[in-house]
Amino acid sequence: VTAVAVGLSIRHDALFIALLGLVGGFATPALLSSGEDHPYGLFGYLLLLNAGLAWVALRKSWPVLSALSLAFTFLYQWGWAFKFLDASKLPLALGIFLIFPVLGFLAPAIVRGAEEGKDAFARTAVVGSLLPLFFGLYLASVPAYGARYGLLFGFLFLLQAGLFAVAVYRGMGILHAIAAGGTLLSFAIWLATSYEKAGAWPAILGFVALFLLFDLAAPWVADRLGRPLGKEGRAGAILGTLLLFVFPVLLLIEPATAAPGLPFGVLFVLLTATAGFALLYEDGYLHLIAAFFAVAAEAVWSARWLSPERLLAGISIYAVFGLFYLGTPILARRLGRRLRPEDSGAFLLLLALGLLFFLSAGPLAQAALWGLALLLVILNAGLFLESGTLHRPVVTVLGAILSWALIAVWWLTVPLAASLVPALFLVAGFTLLSLGGNLWLRRRQGGAEEGAADPLGGSLYLALVGHAFLLFVAAQPRLSVPPWPFLGVLLVLDLAAGVAALWLRRASLWIAALAASDVILFTWVVTTRQGPWPAVAVGAALAVAVLGFLWIALARRIAPRDGDLASGVASAAVAGLFLGFGVAIAASMTSGAPALGFTIAAHVAFLLALLALSALVDRPWLAPLSIISTTAAVAGWRIAHLEGPPYPWWHELAFAGALYLPYLAFPLILGERARRLRQPFLAAVLASLSFFLIARHALVAGGFEGVIGVLPVAQAMALAVLLAQLVRMERRAPEGVKPERDPGRLALVAGAVLAFITAAIPLQLDQEWITIGWALLAAALAALYLRIPHRGLLWWTAGLLAAVFVRLAANPAVLAYHPRGFTPIWNWYLYTYLVPALAFFLASWLLARGDDRLIPPLPRLSGIAAGGGVVLLFLLVNIEIADFFSSGSSLTFGFLSGQAMLPEDLSYTLGWALFAIALFIAGIILRNQVARVSAIVLLLVAVLKGFVHDMARLGGLYRVASFAGLGICLALMAVLIQKYVLPRREER
Repeated sequence: VTAVAVGLSIRHDALFIALLGLVGGFATPALLSSGEDHPYGLFGYLLLLNAGLAWVALRKSWPVLSALSLAFTFLYQWGWAFKFLDASKLPLALGIFLIFPVLGFLAPAIVRGAEEGKDAFARTAVVGSLLPLFFGLYLASVPAYGARYGLLFGFLFLLQAGLFAVAVYRGMGILHAIAAGGTLLSFAIWLATSYEKAGAWPAILGFVALFLLFDLAAPWVADRLGRPLGKEGRAGAILGTLLLFVFPVLLLIEPATAAPGLPFGVLFVLLTATAGFALLYEDGYLHLIAAFFAVAAEAVWSARWLSPERLLAGISIYAVFGLFYLGTPILARRLGRRLRPEDSGAFLLLLALGLLFFLSAGPLAQAALWGLALLLVILNAGLFLESGTLHRPVVTVLGAILSWALIAVWWLTVPLAASLVPALFLVAGFTLLSLGGNLWLRRRQGGAEEGAADPLGGSLYLALVGHAFLLFVAAQPRLSVPPWPFLGVLLVLDLAAGVAALWLRRASLWIAALAASDVILFTWVVTTRQGPWPAVAVGAALAVAVLGFLWIALARRIAPRDGDLASGVASAAVAGLFLGFGVAIAASMTSGAPALGFTIAAHVAFLLALLALSALVDRPWLAPLSIISTTAAVAGWRIAHLEGPPYPWWHELAFAGALYLPYLAFPLILGERARRLRQPFLAAVLASLSFFLIARHALVAGGFEGVIGVLPVAQAMALAVLLAQLVRMERRAPEGVKPERDPGRLALVAGAVLAFITAAIPLQLDQEWITIGWALLAAALAALYLRIPHRGLLWWTAGLLAAVFVRLAANPAVLAYHPRGFTPIWNWYLYTYLVPALAFFLASWLLARGDDRLIPPLPRLSGIAAGGGVVLLFLLVNIEIADFFSSGSSLTFGFLSGQAMLPEDLSYTLGWALFAIALFIAGIILRNQVARVSAIVLLLVAVLKGFVHDMARLGGLYRVASFAGLGICLALMAVLIQKYVLPRREER
């Protein structure tokens, strides 16, 4: 019936009759089906039917017949597969699904028809050739069928080869890509569902290799045939490379992969082949994808199977594959082939570094040390090479961070006390590698100046992380005692950092290295407090200081014209010395502190080095700044010895004196070089103050408080030598040099001399000697201001006067600092207030002879000082009255509390009146209107107090006598005003 319908359709050129025949032909098997399986008859019939319909369709250019034939055949194939297919019929099923696509491509080649509609026939044939891929996916998903993996993968390979042939013949590269993608998906499904039942090890490796090599070679073969596949064909190579995902999966699920030789051997061969085709196609993504799955395979195997007995094999795998990742980009550059992305090699090396965490953590860490060290060297060398070639400094930074993290994990994993020396060796080795790599990179780039933008700085400074590991050791006495291993490594790290700093002209690296070294030593001293290790730490700090001086000499010799480098290296020496001071101070405060002689010698050595450095590198501010360290040194030593057995008083004096003498000698040693410097003299003055406080404590402790005044006199004499040198330098200048005066420097030293001289007298007193000393010093500075009119002296004088006045007039607690004496009037209140008041008057008289105005709107300092003296005298009068009427050890002011007896009240009134008259007379003599007005006001206050407060408590003749006394005082004031004040006003 079908044949007749086809014939009629051809005879009458009627497509409808052909469609009726097609429907009848494809309906016949279904209508005649008995429910039994007769695959040969069924599909033989369908094959003949497809052939006939294809012939008609091609002759008459009716492509719809081919499309419908394909659809009905597809339905019969899948209907039979779902109903009758089992594992025994799998070869037949594969043939059934393969034969029809072959017919679809052969028919147009055999039958010659019209050109019209050929494209539609071709598309139908292409669709028919792709449909068997779905059957391959179905087989892979059913374990019973997936167990016949040979048939499955053979079927898939025939399909892929056929589709490649069609793609080449018809120029449709997309077919190759689709076939490769279908194969990739089939492998994924098969591994997930059918691998365990299939027992495909190790044959599966061969199938993966077959498909991968085919996919990689397909574009090259097409090019050789003169029919390139284009970008779509290259996509097939990418999809084929993705097949390497099988290796990580197999290493995870297949127990036989515990022995890594076979899987990694095959993987390496395939990786090499992929790299070769990547170079051929100049497609770096092929190499990148393959290498990524290789790294993933290493990671999976390490996590799943790495054990002590397989450690050597694991390290070998890491090394071989790491060298491969490094070598492929190098080979590409040698051959002139570009692998894009160009930084894929660096990315792979970083991934390989990440794999080393499997070695640095867990039970294998201790045994894997040397293998880990070797791999760190290989991979980081590769990163430096890639960074230098690609100009990507971030690569070395990331590599250094990963490497230090690996080393840190290893340190935290192993029993460090038993592996300390190898651990330190690992840190030192990687530090040297890091610094050496940066030196090589700088040389490759042709060098750069310190101040220029330097992309290598981050990686360079990461080399200093080695010092952090040493700090970790120093903080744990069980690791740091004995200290020789970590001190030796510290020396190596410092020398390496110093060489790199000189080579790269990067002094900041040297500064950081020396500072870190002293921090490590300080930590060690604080945590390891038992002798003799504090002395060893001080010696090591001195060695660090010596390195600082040595590098100054080397920098001047290597780069004599590089001022920035010389300045930076000098800063490193400064940091080393100041931090070394801190180490020595900490050592002196420990329970195992060195002997006093060693401590003094070490501190003096640091001080002399600082003073020498200040002169050597022209940094005079170092001298006064070092006072902080020397004062802290003596203070820290004294605090540390407060507890425990008492020490001889002269120990503290000797310590302070040894640190004081270099400051006095420093300006003298500088000689003419100190002509334009203030700092050496300032340092001597500040050191004198520090020594005075410490030495006074020591002498008092030794029982010499009776002659304590000798101390400031001796210091004044020492400073007088410096003052004489200053005067001589200002008066005598070398020939050809114009004499220069520095009034500020001269005023500083002269003021210090006067300060110590004036301190000698009150120092012998029992109470308030500091206040009296300040007052006398203010008067002395006022006298000095007349000789050296430097504004600093004027402000110094004003500050001292203000301090004395506030302490005596605005600080009531000063009267309770010491118990009151038993002798009225002649007591410590008298000299405490009288001597400063006289000093105020003397300063006022001296300052009035010069320009003593601090700020133009304010009154002259001489007037303020005179007023302050008057106030102090008035306070003294009241204090003495209160003392006369007080009892016990404390001073009481009955007038203020309202508890004063009548004699005390009258004494205040009479004292105020007499003081007012005396002040008025002084105002007349000195022609000072302020004094006269103040006196009148005070007298009025006294009169009011007498009339309002005192008279109410008097009676009889006492009241009459009081009125008479007040009248006499007022009359006396009136006479004085009339005779001395009013005539002068009339004259004016």
